[in-house]
Amino acid sequence: MFKAVIFDLDGTLVNTLDDLAFAMNEMLGHFGYPERSKNEIETFIGNGQRMFVKRSLPEHARDEENIDLCTKYYAEKYSENIVRFSRAYEGIPEALENMKKAGMKIAVLSNKSDIHVQKIINELFGNDFFDIVLGAGRFAIKPDPEAVLYIAETLGADPRECAFVGDSDVDIKTAHSAGMTAVWVSWGFQ
Repeated sequence: MFKAVIFDLDGTLVNTLDDLAFAMNEMLGHFGYPERSKNEIETFIGNGQRMFVKRSLPEHARDEENIDLCTKYYAEKYSENIVRFSRAYEGIPEALENMKKAGMKIAVLSNKSDIHVQKIINELFGNDFFDIVLGAGRFAIKPDPEAVLYIAETLGADPRECAFVGDSDVDIKTAHSAGMTAVWVSWGFQ
């Protein structure tokens, strides 16, 4: 049994695709760029908000200054609509409750901005459901192991006593680079 299980958020615990697509297409339309389909949006997710915006923009619009401008606007739109459509995947709340009852510590680590991660978790799971909830901003983003190792240490767990659960190769790389067991879910975005 694991002492701690750390979860990715988007595509692992919560299906956020509709909210991500809505906010991204609001941003693209605002700046006069063509909208993206949900299938396209799904392939652009990962490696943080700025990279998500960069991948969503047309290639000719990917200069650093424009990416910064578009990322700021996207973040505002996403904040306004963060749990408009997002829902926990079926069975996730029950599975998490079972882990807690078994004495495991549970945490969330996402490359999404910390303010957005906190909002989603608080809205869908409640403020005190997870032992630690951490988004981008304080540590280097995944697959860098710094944040996930911080979580393990804070929870009093050796990395070998932890599982990292996610839906992408970034999550698997994060687990491996931290010396944790990697669990790749069969649902999600990637």
